Amino acid sequence: MKQLRIEKENTDRVSLKRRIRMNIILNALRSNGSLSLTELSRQTGFNVPTITNLVKKLEAEDYLIREKSHGPGQGRPPQCIRINTSARYVVGLDLGRFNTNIILVDLSRKIIYKKRFHTLNLQEPKVIDQLLNEITNAIQESGVKFSKILGVGMAIPGLVNCKLGRSYTFLNFKDKPIRDVFEKRLDLPVFIENDARSMALGELWFGLAKDAKNALCLNIGWGIGLGIITNGRIYYGNDGFAGEFGHILIKENGHLCQCGKYGCLESLASGRAIAEQVRQIVRNGKDSMLLKLVDGNIDIINAETVVRAAQMGDQLSIEIFEQAGKYIGQGLAILINLFNPEVVILGGRVSQAGRFLLNPIQTEANKRALPHISERARIVVSELGNLSGALGATTLVKKEIFETAHLDVSGLV
Repeated sequence: MKQLRIEKENTDRVSLKRRIRMNIILNALRSNGSLSLTELSRQTGFNVPTITNLVKKLEAEDYLIREKSHGPGQGRPPQCIRINTSARYVVGLDLGRFNTNIILVDLSRKIIYKKRFHTLNLQEPKVIDQLLNEITNAIQESGVKFSKILGVGMAIPGLVNCKLGRSYTFLNFKDKPIRDVFEKRLDLPVFIENDARSMALGELWFGLAKDAKNALCLNIGWGIGLGIITNGRIYYGNDGFAGEFGHILIKENGHLCQCGKYGCLESLASGRAIAEQVRQIVRNGKDSMLLKLVDGNIDIINAETVVRAAQMGDQLSIEIFEQAGKYIGQGLAILINLFNPEVVILGGRVSQAGRFLLNPIQTEANKRALPHISERARIVVSELGNLSGALGATTLVKKEIFETAHLDVSGLV
């Protein structure tokens, strides 16, 4: 796996120790904004000479800027240090089965470029060329120099092992991990993650989970996935596959699911399932506003169409979301009892149905979960819209310079 450009030396003991300390300094500045060397010393616990040397190295890499303090007092004001937010940029990609979001963000989390494009068949190798072209085009169109791109984060649906860089459900065409394929073609560090966990990372860094230690993030889109946050960190499980919430049994002898089993939550309440149910009902003669929205072409009804119809007052669409919400609430009650979360965040395109989905989820979850647990678990709709996954994908790269858990070696710091 390619190393980030922040650390060009070999990863020996001395270099690793310096890298960890540099990450700690950058994270302190990310959290506090502008700090003097003395304040930075207090925040990090490093002495001033050590801070001074590390700051010089970060300045040489263009990561930091010195500025004069405007605080009160006489005499020469101390110089303060802050992150140069335009020093580097990160590409975030939220890969969908039908549409993909791509964004570029600077080090202050500001989005400087975004685009949504139709995704080719994820089961076909040619989708790799499409994604590579879109990444290259996004960098060019943003006006950012390629040398300033820190790396690329990719959120991918299905089973993903981020440590190995492998996707097992999609983009699994070669002997090499898909991460390595993209790194070789782009000549950039690439990080991959499951789309639901990317959404959870987006909420943890940018959204409604910022102040939560324990949260559940439901990605309700074509399928249904779950990102689990425990003690402020993403929970992966033994093999990195934790969160397959869509494949718990909800209805005995129910519909056939994509996984090959019957009665899974995903087969009843996902965007795919909702669209299939609505199309069948309308074909059977049910009157609905949906027919006008698709000019009579029932085959093109999808989850977004049903969301639009519900927002316009279509009774069929509202009833479909109410039933889907009951199924999700039934499964969510189990999660609330197991994880005792502070907040449950609903994301993904189906969550855009808002109260039509949220209200039945809340009602069913409250009915089935233990009162002392459920009454303290807020259930809310994400405020990040359809960008939560792409934003979360950028954190896969950013955490490499702002966090230390992936670098820590006992006794180095």
